[in-house]
Amino acid sequence: MIAQATDGTNPVGIVLLYRLSRMARNMRIFFNALDGLADEGVEVVSITENFGQGRAKRLGQTFTAFVAEQGAVEASIFTAKSRRENARQGFYNGGPVPFGYETYVARKDGDKERMKLRAVPAEAAVVDQIFDWADMGRGGRWIVKTLNARGTTLRGAKFSNGNLAGILSRITYTGVYYDKTMDDDGNAPDPEDWIAVPCPAIIDQARYDRVNALRASRNPRRNPPHIVAGTTMLTGIAKCGTAGCAYAMTIRTGKGGRYSYYVCANRVNKGQACATPSMRREVLDNLVLDTVEKQLLAPERLQSLLADVLNLSDQKRVQREQELSHARAEQTRLRTGIERLLILVETGQMGSRDPIFAKRMDENRSALAAATTRINALETQLAKGSRKITPATISRFGELLSARLRDDAAEGLSAHAGV
Repeated sequence: MIAQATDGTNPVGIVLLYRLSRMARNMRIFFNALDGLADEGVEVVSITENFGQGRAKRLGQTFTAFVAEQGAVEASIFTAKSRRENARQGFYNGGPVPFGYETYVARKDGDKERMKLRAVPAEAAVVDQIFDWADMGRGGRWIVKTLNARGTTLRGAKFSNGNLAGILSRITYTGVYYDKTMDDDGNAPDPEDWIAVPCPAIIDQARYDRVNALRASRNPRRNPPHIVAGTTMLTGIAKCGTAGCAYAMTIRTGKGGRYSYYVCANRVNKGQACATPSMRREVLDNLVLDTVEKQLLAPERLQSLLADVLNLSDQKRVQREQELSHARAEQTRLRTGIERLLILVETGQMGSRDPIFAKRMDENRSALAAATTRINALETQLAKGSRKITPATISRFGELLSARLRDDAAEGLSAHAGV
């Protein structure tokens, strides 16, 4: 409105306000707007306030703007204090609800409804699956592609690298989130002043820490892409072995690119003498691969290293079987509740238009749909029991990895060089 009134074409002659404070509650903004309108010959009139004319008018406007600004500051302080106290009592202050949760009225204080977070079973199952995949080492693009191919949505939207990163970094899923309401001066609090608010946990803290440690190790700002996804197996790993020379080994080619050599970077880049001789790439790679096969990929060694993984596989299956049992019991309970509600209607003890009946029926049907979705997901996961990790699986894994490492494809070499 102000921009239109001051564009130089004089389309506005007067601005009517209910109260002068409606223009702005900041004195600087208020007087900048008021003077800008006055320069264009636009009069500002309050229909509930009479400031008179002349100097008294300016004085009255100034006092009114001052009172409005102080009132806004006091209201902001009161709101911030109320939000902080609400968070200390464990209630949700509002804002976007994380995927996997919903809000519900936990308590009523008069007309004030105090909310908390609770898990949505169907969404929580998706979050749990995402963290499972990430914990297994699956990349973000693979997870996004798989979710979208299955038709799984983020509340109607497709998954993307951005919203997936938001899920994997959200600590709320461990059972706590932090309220960061500003202080009385309008400043964002320091981390030690954040208010921890409990909520239902969807994943455990250990899994969250493992996933985010893995994501941090893959961050291109920490490890350059040419090392993370390079085509040379020992890039960033092999170092010069000459005493006093700690430079990395780099790759040089010969015969028009037909041969590759590892060479000390100190000698290549700075032209300095180094006693470490050049070594054919395939010779050094094979020496490393032979050592890896003997020391790491032997079945007994793999079983020792992955003993925790074996235990985790069995524990995960037991956990899912328990979850399935609970979900089926909940499904039975909800179906029984729906049947009892229908019996009340059939016997005339309750009307089908009764608001209590409608509310309970809607709640039971929604919960039944969520429980059924969870049961289907758990049954699908348990049906793949043949895929669980066993000693035979580990032995086969060692054979396949050894063959992959021996493959001439450079991507296979670089992908497993960190082993």
